[in-house]
Amino acid sequence: MDTSNPVALRHLRSGLVVMMAVLMALAAALLTAPTQAHAFGSMSFPVAVLDASSTYVKVGEPVAFDGSRSYGLELSQVQQWSWDFGDGTNAGGTTTSHAFTTPGMKTVTLTVTDQYGTTDTETRSIAVWDYPTATISATPTTGRGPLTVTFTTTSDPAGWDIRSQVWNFGDGTTASGAIATHTYSTPGSYRAAFTLTNLLGWATTAYQQVTVTEAMAAPSNLTATSPSRGNVRLGWTNRMTTVVQTEVQRCSGSRCTNFATVTYLPNTAVSFSEAALRSGTTFRYRLKVTDIAGAVGYSNIASVKVR
Repeated sequence: MDTSNPVALRHLRSGLVVMMAVLMALAAALLTAPTQAHAFGSMSFPVAVLDASSTYVKVGEPVAFDGSRSYGLELSQVQQWSWDFGDGTNAGGTTTSHAFTTPGMKTVTLTVTDQYGTTDTETRSIAVWDYPTATISATPTTGRGPLTVTFTTTSDPAGWDIRSQVWNFGDGTTASGAIATHTYSTPGSYRAAFTLTNLLGWATTAYQQVTVTEAMAAPSNLTATSPSRGNVRLGWTNRMTTVVQTEVQRCSGSRCTNFATVTYLPNTAVSFSEAALRSGTTFRYRLKVTDIAGAVGYSNIASVKVR
C-alpha cells in the first residue's frame, strides 16, 4: 500500500480502529460469559465442606451434618447440597440429621452443586456401634445323666468382628467357639452361659438351662412312731439328690387311702414331727417327692397309733 496516499492511509487507520473495537468487545464477552468449572483453565468451581457432630455413635443416636461452610471459587456459587448417608438413605439441604439403624462403618458423602452444574464432594466415615447380640440353644435340655448336650449359637457381633466366643457350662468347665458339646456327669440343674465379645471389647451373654436327672428313687425306710402322748415322729432315708420338693402326707384310719398333704419340707429333710394329735387314732403316712424334671415318686407307707 502506498502510505504516501492520504486517502489510503485514512482507510487503514479506520480499519484498525474497528478491528480493535471488535477484539475488545470479544474479550469483554469472554470475561463475563458463564464458564464450566475447570473448563479452559477456569478457577470457578464449588468446594464441599462436611462437618459432623460426631464420628462415633451408637445405633439409633442422631448425627447432625452441616454443609454450610461449603463455598465457591471465583464466579461459582453453591446452590444445592445433597447427602448420601451410606446406608441407602439420602437427604438434601445445607444441614441435616440422620440416625443409623445398623452398626458398622458408614461413609457419608456430601455433594455440592453450583449455578453452572459443577459438583464437588467430601466424605466422612462414621463408626456406628452397638452391643453384640447372641441367642443359644441346647439339644437336649433335659435328660438322665450322664447327659451329653450340644450347644449352638446365633450371634451378631454388631458390625464388628468377633473377638471371642466362650461357653461356661455351669459345672466349672468351659469351652470356646460357636458350637460346643459337653457331658454332664452329675445330676442337677445347670445354667449354661455363652459370652460373645466383639473386636471393640463389648460383650453380651446368653443363658440356657439344662436339667440332668437321675432315676426316680423315692425315700425308703419310712418309719412312724409315737414317742409321747399326742406326738408322732417320722424318719426316712433319702436316695436322690435332685428332689426339689418333699411333701408329708397322711390319712386317718388303719386302711385309709385318702392321703392329704400335711406340710412341705426341704429336699434334705430326713425327719418330721407333729404334735397335738388325737390319742388312740391310727394314722398312715407317706412321702411324696418331685424331682427337678417334674417326676413324682412315693415312699413306703408307715402306720402309727398315737399314744
